[in-house]
Amino acid sequence: MEMSSPPGMDMPSAPSSDDNMSHDMTMHMMQMTFYWGKRAHILFDGWSTNNLEKYLFSLLGIFFIAIFHEWLATFRASATSFVRASKETNNLKSPFLLHRLFLTGLFAVHAITGYALMLMVMTFNGGIFIVIIAGLSVAHFFFKGYNEVATVVAGHHV
Repeated sequence: MEMSSPPGMDMPSAPSSDDNMSHDMTMHMMQMTFYWGKRAHILFDGWSTNNLEKYLFSLLGIFFIAIFHEWLATFRASATSFVRASKETNNLKSPFLLHRLFLTGLFAVHAITGYALMLMVMTFNGGIFIVIIAGLSVAHFFFKGYNEVATVVAGHHV
């Protein structure tokens, strides 16, 4: 059974019966420099790309995860502002605790997607890095860029 890995992550072909700890450490060494190629191990053992089709679909999925992450940041800010404004005008019909739980859930999902994106960048695959930056940038343009421009034009500072 052939095990392929990104450059710089050579693994021994057979485990040493004398030195399992050394083998385990070798199996979990990380790529420490950027590389270009279609082979990547992303987040889970089952999410590996070994051909161009899987790699391109993975890049597309990662792009949308990055967009979702940035959209979620915008949505969290809007939801927080809404809860704050509703609390000040006493328009909250449901208990304040439910809103706090909702905002906490949004925070948790945002943290999960943020750390997942960070771990994807840590594969050091150049294509993955580029699509994450592209996804975050596209989402920023659509979800945040307009508000920042409108604020600056109105003479206010963010």
